[in-house]
Amino acid sequence: MKAARFYERGKPIVVEDIEVPKLYPDEVLIRVAGCGICSTEIAHVDLGAPTVKNPPIVLGHEISGTIVDKGYNVTGADKGDRVLLPVYFTCGKCPNCRTGRENLCYNMKILGNHVDGGFAEYTKAPAKDVFVLPPDIPLEDACIITDCVTTPYHALVHQAQVHPGDVVAVFGCGNLGINAVQLGVAMGATVIAVDTVPKRLELAAELGAADTLDGSAETVADEIKRLTFGGPDVVVDCAGTKESLEKAYESLRVGGRLCLIGAPQEEVALNFLNMMYFETEISGALGCRPADYPRVINLVRQHKVKLDPVIDQKMGLESINEALTVYRQSHEGKLIITP
Repeated sequence: MKAARFYERGKPIVVEDIEVPKLYPDEVLIRVAGCGICSTEIAHVDLGAPTVKNPPIVLGHEISGTIVDKGYNVTGADKGDRVLLPVYFTCGKCPNCRTGRENLCYNMKILGNHVDGGFAEYTKAPAKDVFVLPPDIPLEDACIITDCVTTPYHALVHQAQVHPGDVVAVFGCGNLGINAVQLGVAMGATVIAVDTVPKRLELAAELGAADTLDGSAETVADEIKRLTFGGPDVVVDCAGTKESLEKAYESLRVGGRLCLIGAPQEEVALNFLNMMYFETEISGALGCRPADYPRVINLVRQHKVKLDPVIDQKMGLESINEALTVYRQSHEGKLIITP
Protein backbone atom coordinates (compact mmCIF):
# COMPACT_ATOMS: atom_id res chain seq x y z
CA MET A 1 0.00 0.00 0.00
CA LYS A 2 1.02 3.64 -0.39
CA ALA A 3 1.82 5.50 2.82
CA ALA A 4 3.30 8.91 3.67
CA ARG A 5 5.98 8.41 6.31
CA PHE A 6 7.79 10.91 8.49
CA TYR A 7 11.51 10.21 8.89
CA GLU A 8 13.24 13.30 10.23
CA ARG A 9 12.56 16.85 11.41
CA GLY A 10 12.76 19.39 8.61
CA LYS A 11 12.69 16.75 5.88
CA PRO A 12 9.83 16.10 3.44
CA ILE A 13 7.46 13.27 4.25
CA VAL A 14 8.16 10.30 1.98
CA VAL A 15 5.36 8.61 0.04
CA GLU A 16 6.38 4.98 -0.42
CA ASP A 17 5.12 1.41 -0.56
CA ILE A 18 4.87 -0.44 2.74
CA GLU A 19 3.07 -3.57 3.89
CA VAL A 20 -0.62 -3.45 4.68
CA PRO A 21 -1.01 -3.61 8.50
CA LYS A 22 -1.39 -7.13 9.86
CA LEU A 23 -4.36 -7.65 12.15
CA TYR A 24 -4.52 -8.99 15.67
CA PRO A 25 -7.68 -11.01 16.48
CA ASP A 26 -9.51 -7.99 17.96
CA GLU A 27 -8.62 -5.46 15.24
CA VAL A 28 -10.16 -4.19 12.02
CA LEU A 29 -8.46 -3.04 8.83
CA ILE A 30 -9.71 0.28 7.46
CA ARG A 31 -9.41 1.72 3.98
CA VAL A 32 -8.78 5.38 4.73
CA ALA A 33 -11.23 7.78 3.06
CA GLY A 34 -10.04 10.99 4.69
CA CYS A 35 -7.41 12.10 7.19
CA GLY A 36 -7.32 15.70 8.38
CA ILE A 37 -4.14 17.70 8.79
CA CYS A 38 -3.68 19.19 12.24
CA SER A 39 -1.08 21.36 13.98
CA THR A 40 0.20 18.15 15.60
CA GLU A 41 1.68 17.02 12.29
CA ILE A 42 3.39 20.38 11.84
CA ALA A 43 4.85 20.03 15.34
CA HIS A 44 6.44 16.71 14.38
CA VAL A 45 7.69 17.70 10.94
CA ASP A 46 8.84 21.27 11.62
CA LEU A 47 9.60 21.40 15.33
CA GLY A 48 10.82 17.88 15.97
CA ALA A 49 8.17 17.06 18.57
CA PRO A 50 8.94 13.40 19.32
CA THR A 51 6.66 10.50 18.52
CA VAL A 52 6.50 7.51 20.86
CA LYS A 53 6.98 5.16 17.91
CA ASN A 54 10.41 5.77 16.44
CA PRO A 55 10.42 7.06 12.84
CA PRO A 56 9.68 6.17 10.19
CA ILE A 57 6.07 6.62 11.19
CA VAL A 58 2.81 7.29 9.37
CA LEU A 59 1.39 10.50 10.85
CA GLY A 60 -2.28 11.56 10.86
CA HIS A 61 -4.86 11.12 13.63
CA GLU A 62 -8.15 12.43 12.18
CA ILE A 63 -9.37 9.38 10.29
CA SER A 64 -12.52 8.12 8.61
CA GLY A 65 -12.82 5.13 6.31
CA THR A 66 -14.37 1.75 5.54
CA ILE A 67 -13.72 -1.59 7.24
CA VAL A 68 -12.31 -4.04 4.69
CA ASP A 69 -11.15 -6.86 6.97
CA LYS A 70 -11.38 -7.93 10.61
CA GLY A 71 -9.77 -10.29 13.10
CA TYR A 72 -11.47 -13.52 14.08
CA ASN A 73 -12.45 -12.24 17.56
CA VAL A 74 -14.23 -9.13 16.27
CA THR A 75 -17.95 -8.78 16.90
CA GLY A 76 -20.14 -5.75 16.33
CA ALA A 77 -18.12 -4.45 13.38
CA ASP A 78 -18.40 -5.75 9.83
CA LYS A 79 -16.74 -5.38 6.46
CA GLY A 80 -18.26 -2.46 4.61
CA ASP A 81 -19.02 -0.43 7.74
CA ARG A 82 -18.25 3.28 7.34
CA VAL A 83 -16.37 4.27 10.47
CA LEU A 84 -14.76 7.08 12.40
CA LEU A 85 -11.66 6.50 14.53
CA PRO A 86 -11.03 8.32 17.81
CA VAL A 87 -7.68 10.02 18.25
CA TYR A 88 -6.90 7.87 21.31
CA PHE A 89 -7.19 4.14 21.82
CA THR A 90 -7.89 3.65 25.53
CA CYS A 91 -7.19 0.74 27.86
CA GLY A 92 -10.50 0.77 29.79
CA LYS A 93 -8.72 -0.41 32.93
CA CYS A 94 -6.74 2.48 34.44
CA PRO A 95 -8.20 4.78 37.14
CA ASN A 96 -9.09 7.51 34.63
CA CYS A 97 -10.81 5.11 32.24
CA ARG A 98 -12.78 3.59 35.11
CA THR A 99 -13.96 7.03 36.31
CA GLY A 100 -15.15 8.25 32.90
CA ARG A 101 -12.05 10.23 31.95
CA GLU A 102 -10.82 8.03 29.14
CA ASN A 103 -9.34 11.03 27.32
CA LEU A 104 -6.72 11.01 30.10
CA CYS A 105 -6.06 7.26 29.91
CA TYR A 106 -2.73 6.35 31.49
CA ASN A 107 -2.08 3.82 28.72
CA MET A 108 -3.52 5.59 25.70
CA LYS A 109 -2.24 4.89 22.20
CA ILE A 110 -2.41 7.93 19.91
CA LEU A 111 -2.76 7.49 16.16
CA GLY A 112 0.19 8.96 14.31
CA ASN A 113 2.26 8.95 17.51
CA HIS A 114 2.27 5.62 19.36
CA VAL A 115 1.08 3.74 16.26
CA ASP A 116 0.91 4.43 12.51
CA GLY A 117 -1.84 6.85 11.56
CA GLY A 118 -3.98 7.78 8.59
CA PHE A 119 -1.73 9.27 5.92
CA ALA A 120 -1.91 5.92 4.14
CA GLU A 121 -4.26 3.83 2.06
CA TYR A 122 -4.97 1.56 5.03
CA THR A 123 -4.72 1.70 8.78
CA LYS A 124 -5.89 -0.55 11.60
CA ALA A 125 -7.63 -0.09 14.94
CA PRO A 126 -9.06 -2.11 17.81
CA ALA A 127 -12.63 -2.97 16.86
CA LYS A 128 -13.89 -1.71 20.24
CA ASP A 129 -12.72 1.81 19.37
CA VAL A 130 -14.37 2.44 15.99
CA PHE A 131 -17.66 4.29 15.57
CA VAL A 132 -20.03 3.47 12.72
CA LEU A 133 -21.13 6.53 10.75
CA PRO A 134 -24.67 7.04 9.46
CA PRO A 135 -24.96 7.00 5.65
CA ASP A 136 -25.99 10.66 5.39
CA ILE A 137 -22.64 12.01 6.65
CA PRO A 138 -20.06 12.26 3.81
CA LEU A 139 -17.29 9.80 4.61
CA GLU A 140 -14.29 11.92 3.62
CA ASP A 141 -15.62 14.99 5.44
CA ALA A 142 -16.37 12.99 8.58
CA CYS A 143 -12.68 12.64 9.44
CA ILE A 144 -12.60 16.15 10.93
CA ILE A 145 -15.19 15.16 13.53
CA THR A 146 -12.69 12.96 15.30
CA ASP A 147 -10.63 15.82 16.79
CA CYS A 148 -11.64 19.16 15.34
CA VAL A 149 -15.24 18.80 16.59
CA THR A 150 -14.98 16.38 19.51
CA THR A 151 -12.27 18.39 21.30
CA PRO A 152 -14.32 21.60 21.60
CA TYR A 153 -17.35 19.46 22.49
CA HIS A 154 -15.48 18.01 25.47
CA ALA A 155 -14.27 21.49 26.41
CA LEU A 156 -17.71 23.09 26.38
CA VAL A 157 -19.73 20.22 27.86
CA HIS A 158 -17.45 18.71 30.49
CA GLN A 159 -14.77 21.23 31.34
CA ALA A 160 -16.53 24.59 30.89
CA GLN A 161 -19.97 23.13 31.72
CA VAL A 162 -21.88 25.36 29.32
CA HIS A 163 -25.66 25.47 29.89
CA PRO A 164 -28.53 26.79 27.76
CA GLY A 165 -28.75 30.56 28.20
CA ASP A 166 -25.07 30.98 29.08
CA VAL A 167 -22.98 33.63 27.34
CA VAL A 168 -19.82 32.12 25.84
CA ALA A 169 -16.89 34.05 24.36
CA VAL A 170 -14.64 32.08 22.00
CA PHE A 171 -11.14 33.49 21.56
CA GLY A 172 -9.52 32.23 18.36
CA CYS A 173 -11.85 31.09 15.57
CA GLY A 174 -9.55 28.78 13.65
CA ASN A 175 -10.46 25.15 13.10
CA LEU A 176 -11.16 24.33 16.76
CA GLY A 177 -12.62 27.71 17.61
CA ILE A 178 -15.12 27.85 14.75
CA ASN A 179 -16.49 24.50 15.90
CA ALA A 180 -16.60 25.79 19.47
CA VAL A 181 -18.82 28.58 18.08
CA GLN A 182 -21.11 26.06 16.36
CA LEU A 183 -21.31 23.85 19.43
CA GLY A 184 -22.02 26.75 21.77
CA VAL A 185 -24.89 27.86 19.54
CA ALA A 186 -26.19 24.27 19.35
CA MET A 187 -26.16 24.11 23.16
CA GLY A 188 -28.37 27.17 23.43
CA ALA A 189 -25.66 29.64 24.44
CA THR A 190 -25.20 33.20 23.19
CA VAL A 191 -21.77 33.15 21.52
CA ILE A 192 -19.30 36.00 21.04
CA ALA A 193 -16.53 35.23 18.54
CA VAL A 194 -13.14 36.91 18.97
CA ASP A 195 -10.38 36.77 16.37
CA THR A 196 -7.90 38.96 14.50
CA VAL A 197 -8.85 37.67 11.03
CA PRO A 198 -11.99 39.25 9.49
CA LYS A 199 -12.71 36.19 7.32
CA ARG A 200 -12.94 33.99 10.40
CA LEU A 201 -15.27 36.42 12.12
CA GLU A 202 -17.52 36.51 9.04
CA LEU A 203 -17.77 32.71 9.13
CA ALA A 204 -18.47 32.75 12.87
CA ALA A 205 -21.36 35.16 12.27
CA GLU A 206 -22.73 32.92 9.51
CA LEU A 207 -22.62 29.97 11.91
CA GLY A 208 -24.57 31.72 14.64
CA ALA A 209 -22.26 33.98 16.65
CA ALA A 210 -24.32 36.83 18.10
CA ASP A 211 -21.36 39.24 18.10
CA THR A 212 -17.91 39.28 16.54
CA LEU A 213 -14.96 41.27 17.90
CA ASP A 214 -11.44 42.10 16.78
CA GLY A 215 -9.14 40.26 19.16
CA SER A 216 -6.21 42.59 18.42
CA ALA A 217 -7.99 45.57 19.99
CA GLU A 218 -6.57 46.52 23.38
CA THR A 219 -10.09 47.17 24.66
CA VAL A 220 -11.61 43.85 23.55
CA ALA A 221 -12.07 42.61 27.15
CA ASP A 222 -13.88 45.84 28.06
CA GLU A 223 -16.08 45.53 24.97
CA ILE A 224 -17.00 41.95 25.90
CA LYS A 225 -17.93 43.08 29.42
CA ARG A 226 -20.06 45.90 27.97
CA LEU A 227 -21.90 43.51 25.66
CA THR A 228 -22.52 40.97 28.42
CA PHE A 229 -23.31 43.25 31.37
CA GLY A 230 -20.19 42.32 33.29
CA GLY A 231 -18.61 39.46 31.37
CA PRO A 232 -19.50 36.08 29.86
CA ASP A 233 -20.29 32.99 31.91
CA VAL A 234 -17.66 31.05 29.96
CA VAL A 235 -14.62 31.99 27.93
CA VAL A 236 -13.04 29.34 25.71
CA ASP A 237 -9.53 30.11 24.50
CA CYS A 238 -8.62 28.28 21.30
CA ALA A 239 -5.75 30.57 20.28
CA GLY A 240 -3.34 29.63 23.05
CA THR A 241 -1.27 32.81 22.86
CA LYS A 242 -0.13 34.88 25.80
CA GLU A 243 -2.14 37.86 24.55
CA SER A 244 -5.34 35.90 23.96
CA LEU A 245 -5.18 34.19 27.34
CA GLU A 246 -4.62 37.45 29.20
CA LYS A 247 -7.53 39.12 27.41
CA ALA A 248 -9.73 36.05 27.85
CA TYR A 249 -9.07 35.98 31.60
CA GLU A 250 -9.61 39.73 31.89
CA SER A 251 -12.99 39.50 30.15
CA LEU A 252 -14.49 36.95 32.60
CA ARG A 253 -17.34 37.94 34.86
CA VAL A 254 -17.18 37.35 38.60
CA GLY A 255 -17.69 33.61 39.06
CA GLY A 256 -16.94 32.93 35.39
CA ARG A 257 -15.14 29.94 33.87
CA LEU A 258 -12.15 29.94 31.51
CA CYS A 259 -11.41 26.79 29.50
CA LEU A 260 -8.18 26.39 27.56
CA ILE A 261 -8.09 24.38 24.31
CA GLY A 262 -5.22 26.16 22.57
CA ALA A 263 -1.72 25.07 23.55
CA PRO A 264 0.32 28.04 24.89
CA GLN A 265 4.00 28.01 23.96
CA GLU A 266 5.05 30.59 26.56
CA GLU A 267 4.41 31.33 30.22
CA VAL A 268 1.34 33.41 31.04
CA ALA A 269 0.90 35.37 34.30
CA LEU A 270 -2.64 35.35 35.71
CA ASN A 271 -3.90 37.08 38.85
CA PHE A 272 -4.55 34.27 41.33
CA LEU A 273 -5.77 36.70 43.96
CA ASN A 274 -8.65 37.65 41.68
CA MET A 275 -9.27 33.95 41.13
CA MET A 276 -9.79 33.54 44.85
CA TYR A 277 -11.87 36.67 45.45
CA PHE A 278 -14.01 36.30 42.34
CA GLU A 279 -14.27 32.49 42.38
CA THR A 280 -13.22 32.23 38.76
CA GLU A 281 -12.42 28.77 37.44
CA ILE A 282 -9.73 27.74 34.97
CA SER A 283 -9.59 24.35 33.29
CA GLY A 284 -7.85 22.69 30.38
CA ALA A 285 -9.41 20.41 27.78
CA LEU A 286 -7.64 17.54 26.06
CA GLY A 287 -9.35 15.48 23.37
CA CYS A 288 -12.68 13.83 24.09
CA ARG A 289 -14.10 10.82 25.88
CA PRO A 290 -14.99 7.96 23.49
CA ALA A 291 -18.47 7.87 25.05
CA ASP A 292 -19.18 11.31 23.58
CA TYR A 293 -18.39 10.48 19.94
CA PRO A 294 -21.92 9.22 19.16
CA ARG A 295 -23.35 12.45 20.59
CA VAL A 296 -21.10 14.56 18.39
CA ILE A 297 -21.88 12.43 15.34
CA ASN A 298 -25.59 13.02 15.98
CA LEU A 299 -25.05 16.80 16.18
CA VAL A 300 -23.43 16.64 12.74
CA ARG A 301 -26.21 14.43 11.42
CA GLN A 302 -28.79 16.93 12.66
CA HIS A 303 -26.85 19.76 10.92
CA LYS A 304 -26.37 21.52 14.24
CA VAL A 305 -22.66 21.31 13.49
CA LYS A 306 -21.77 21.81 9.82
CA LEU A 307 -18.63 20.33 8.29
CA ASP A 308 -18.66 21.99 4.86
CA PRO A 309 -17.85 25.53 6.03
CA VAL A 310 -14.88 24.26 8.02
CA ILE A 311 -13.22 22.35 5.16
CA ASP A 312 -10.86 24.33 2.94
CA GLN A 313 -9.71 21.71 0.44
CA LYS A 314 -8.86 18.05 -0.15
CA MET A 315 -5.62 16.72 -1.61
CA GLY A 316 -4.33 13.28 -2.55
CA LEU A 317 -1.74 11.32 -0.61
CA GLU A 318 0.96 12.09 -3.17
CA SER A 319 0.47 15.80 -2.41
CA ILE A 320 1.09 15.46 1.32
CA ASN A 321 4.09 17.82 1.41
CA GLU A 322 2.28 20.41 -0.67
CA ALA A 323 -0.70 20.09 1.68
CA LEU A 324 1.52 20.68 4.71
CA THR A 325 2.90 23.82 3.05
CA VAL A 326 -0.62 25.08 2.38
CA TYR A 327 -1.55 24.39 6.00
CA ARG A 328 1.50 26.29 7.27
CA GLN A 329 0.56 29.31 5.20
CA SER A 330 -3.14 29.40 6.03
CA HIS A 331 -5.31 28.23 8.91
CA GLU A 332 -8.54 29.32 7.24
CA GLY A 333 -10.01 25.83 7.08
CA LYS A 334 -9.32 22.14 7.41
CA LEU A 335 -7.18 20.35 4.85
CA ILE A 336 -8.06 16.70 4.24
CA ILE A 337 -5.78 14.08 2.72
CA THR A 338 -7.79 11.55 0.65
CA PRO A 339 -5.69 8.42 0.08
